[in-house]
Amino acid sequence: MSNKTIIIAEVGVNHNGNINVAKKLILAAKKIKANYVKFQCYKTEKIVHTEAKLAEYQLTSNTKYKNQFQMLKQLELKQKDIRILNRYAKKNKIAFMCSVFDLESANFINKLNNDYIKIPSGEITNVQLLKLVGSFKKKIIISSGASNLKEILQAKKTLNKAGLDDKKITLLHCISSYPTKKEDLNLNSIEYLKEKTKLNIDL
Repeated sequence: MSNKTIIIAEVGVNHNGNINVAKKLILAAKKIKANYVKFQCYKTEKIVHTEAKLAEYQLTSNTKYKNQFQMLKQLELKQKDIRILNRYAKKNKIAFMCSVFDLESANFINKLNNDYIKIPSGEITNVQLLKLVGSFKKKIIISSGASNLKEILQAKKTLNKAGLDDKKITLLHCISSYPTKKEDLNLNSIEYLKEKTKLNIDL
């Protein structure tokens, strides 16, 4: 990334699987002058067991879902919807980005030819996914929230072996706790990760 501050508006799955809500969130991101709007692209059947339990923070939000599979399937955007949203973002002059969780989704997002592909922190040990995304030789962002330093360094090594240069890898310091408490932010980790990984580090 350049020295210019880049603002990424995180939509994730907050559209609740509704493409019209997703479009409104794109416009909201544009209104606040974000540079990018980011969604998630995945196939539920490929990333979670049908009886996987909900995370603790999901249980405390009075969710209507019985398990992870049911929740993610409801929130999943079809590929045709993502194509529509990608075009909609470009029409409204805001860059589009997606996190990818499985090989099919990664191949699909690669064909959209956007600036970045995002690797979520939960997939930092997904060697097959890293090899595939690395082979695209495009700029990527990796979240560090659910990982340790050893896993980050191994992910970097995997991406490098797949042909991706360090200059195209940005490591995102994040906390996989929602909402994150101030005492858990540990912003000093940014300098620590920069020193240990020699990668571009962002918050």
